[in-house]
Amino acid sequence: MRLLDRHIGRTVITTSLIVLCVLLALFTFMTFLAELKMVGRGHYGYLQALIYVLMAIPGLCYQLMPIAALLGGLIGLGMMANQNELTVIRAAGVSRARIIQSVMQAALVLVALGFVMGQWLAPRSEVLAQNKRAEALGEQPTLQTRSGLWYRDADSFVHIRSMESVDRLVGIDIYVLDGHHHLREYRHAAVATYRKGSWALHDVLRRTLEDEGVHEEQVDGMAWNTTIEPDLLDVVAVRPESMAIWELYDYLDFLHANGLDAGRHELAFWRQILTPVTTLVMVMLSIPFVFGSLRSVSLGQRVMVGALLGISFYLLDQMSGYVGLVYDLSPLLCALAPSLVFLVMAWALLRRGT
Repeated sequence: MRLLDRHIGRTVITTSLIVLCVLLALFTFMTFLAELKMVGRGHYGYLQALIYVLMAIPGLCYQLMPIAALLGGLIGLGMMANQNELTVIRAAGVSRARIIQSVMQAALVLVALGFVMGQWLAPRSEVLAQNKRAEALGEQPTLQTRSGLWYRDADSFVHIRSMESVDRLVGIDIYVLDGHHHLREYRHAAVATYRKGSWALHDVLRRTLEDEGVHEEQVDGMAWNTTIEPDLLDVVAVRPESMAIWELYDYLDFLHANGLDAGRHELAFWRQILTPVTTLVMVMLSIPFVFGSLRSVSLGQRVMVGALLGISFYLLDQMSGYVGLVYDLSPLLCALAPSLVFLVMAWALLRRGT
């Protein structure tokens, strides 16, 4: 049975990885074309755009793994069916349940590979790519960290803890230095808003270092003269979908503690957790089409079936997410719903084929 597991596993994993490479090439090319509109701005050239796109590949691997697993399972098992390998295996006394077990073991390998790419490589490469991109596009260096965004603004260093949107910032710390690089003033603002071409700080705690001591005052609002613009914040912001699970968990604690809207980040958090489950469901969904009525169809037809299922899943996943955010539904339920629908579909098709 180990030989059978290795043969089926090697077939499913190999075809899935080939499909993943094809999808990565397609999506990477599309991302590069989208980046071309930024070329020529600041120091951002074709080489910088290419580097940015290549550093986004680990994140794409994690996002595309369920679709690659579905297509890989359809193609790999379909090839075995067309070559009568599955028929010979069944004739040797191997049950369909045992074949399904071998396929799901291969799926676990794909899940592990996707988890490493999505939770270890992708967050680091995404942050580094965004930092390099923002530095090339903007005039001041920026640094995106787990605790927020840092950047230098003339004689000040600014830390932004969170962005509700590009024109509304939360948790701003401003450190103002003198000509000898000594701290001269510190400001903390609960919120900063961008209106009519200028920034304003709200609920500001201001501490000024003077010869006689530290002078502290609390003001409701004040103007903020800074060189950073909303479009640069949009460039440097790391999407919640690109953050690791533990980073999202810490960030959600901050959002909840400050009474901020955490809907999008909660949805991304549960999607990250459920992506391995989705991969397993997609591989399971490919099995009925091999043992069922599509067992003798051509490779092109299998690819078409897989593509249609993948597109359907993507549309359902996006629709459930947007509906959940608009109507304030449970992020867990919205993230789980597409996988449940396809799991029920896979189970019904397997039952029908028995």
